[in-house]
Amino acid sequence: MITVEKNRKPKWLKVKLPTGEAYKTVKSITRSHKLHTICESGNCPNMGECWGAGTATFMILGNICTRSCGFCNVKTGRPLAVDTSEPLNVANSVKLMKVKHAVITSVDRDDLKDGGSTIWAETVNEIRRLNPETTLETLIPDFKGRKDDIQRIIDVAPEVVSHNMETVERLTKKVRIQAKYQRSLDTLRILNDAGLRTKSGIMLGLGEEDEEVIQTMKDLRSVGVSIMTIVSNILGKGGTFLRSARSIEFLDKKKRNLAYKNLLNHGINALVVIGGNGSLTGAGVFAEEFNVPVIGIPASIDNDVYGTDFSIGYNTALETIVESVDKIRDTANSHNRLFFIEVMGRKSGNLALNASLASGACFVILPEKDFQLIDLVKRLEENKKRNKESSIVIVAEGNNYGPSYKIAQDLSKVYSAYESKVTILGHIQRGGKPSSFDRILASQLGMAALEAFKLKKYNTSVGLVNNALIHSPISEVINATNNLSNDLYRLNKIISR
Repeated sequence: MITVEKNRKPKWLKVKLPTGEAYKTVKSITRSHKLHTICESGNCPNMGECWGAGTATFMILGNICTRSCGFCNVKTGRPLAVDTSEPLNVANSVKLMKVKHAVITSVDRDDLKDGGSTIWAETVNEIRRLNPETTLETLIPDFKGRKDDIQRIIDVAPEVVSHNMETVERLTKKVRIQAKYQRSLDTLRILNDAGLRTKSGIMLGLGEEDEEVIQTMKDLRSVGVSIMTIVSNILGKGGTFLRSARSIEFLDKKKRNLAYKNLLNHGINALVVIGGNGSLTGAGVFAEEFNVPVIGIPASIDNDVYGTDFSIGYNTALETIVESVDKIRDTANSHNRLFFIEVMGRKSGNLALNASLASGACFVILPEKDFQLIDLVKRLEENKKRNKESSIVIVAEGNNYGPSYKIAQDLSKVYSAYESKVTILGHIQRGGKPSSFDRILASQLGMAALEAFKLKKYNTSVGLVNNALIHSPISEVINATNNLSNDLYRLNKIISR
């Protein structure tokens, strides 16, 4: 009999089963109050995670839409009668869930004379009555542009009123069959002229051109929209998904002048720069030359950026290394081998040191510490006396002795008790699903960057120090480094024996 192994689906395609008390609570509340959520009606794959965190987006006016947008999973058809108890039910649910910022959306109800605007207004009023401290974000339909219906939203004045364009003008008829690009802009203009804070968003990847995206941004800005989202579902993406890279051209001031002109042409008057020392150095130069407000966000798996205890990406890389070492150790134990595992860290040994601590390596070789081959031999001899069948050595790529292969070759000339093998983890450290710690850190630093702009703390880099968000001048950040912890180094020498 021949057994054929089925191809397994990649991890990123799999959705975690919804579990936990928070998930059960949200489900119980929505069921008992006969409510709909876009999470369920839209078949959102992230529902388990959001409900597991105790959050949900309420969808009013039923779960059957009169429109048939190509991107949406909500049912299309003849809706049921309006549930007049829905506003109170939503308000009670918000209270039971202790929601501080409630997000409400709805299906399109073109079958109703008022487009559902009366229920919209009643829902906002009921939430406010029972939850006076809760802020509201409403994602509304266009009400076919009818001013009387839009006025009902204006009268109850949610903190944020959102109406999504969804795509660029050329693709609107294909993506939003019954919608009109200009009508959506007019709806947003009416809301903005009434003094409301407006928000809109578009999806990318539907065939739009860069110029069309920029034009849509300009169109939204022309009608007063102050918040725009053009990306979504990025929290769980790893690697450099923006596809940015080092640019030699940026060293040329003429090229920097060209970059500045591009910003002006696209109406961009401030920058958030995400990266390590190189990116932040470039940000500092750009801000000084062109007087452009810049906020830096540290992102480096080396964790060597000054002004923060942790950089985005570091924890994920550390977890990847530890997982790899655990697997390699199985082979090492089976065959009496010594493994040199090379990790990233050209000038900083933070990643290597913490990987050594977390994985139980017997030795670590770092850029900041002088390495002598005889020290490694002594440690391996100690291991042999303790009857250790294998050993793991973590090597930072920027150490002062040389590459892992050279260390292994030189060791074999003077010590042969173990068979030496070399594994270079390379770019595997830069990919994969971000760890929970990195997701939370990225969210914290991203919000801190926006707050920095609001407070006009320009030309600073945000960071997390002793679990508190801080702002440091970029000029200070790029002229210092996040030094290796000598306390951790001493600890590693003790427990690695």
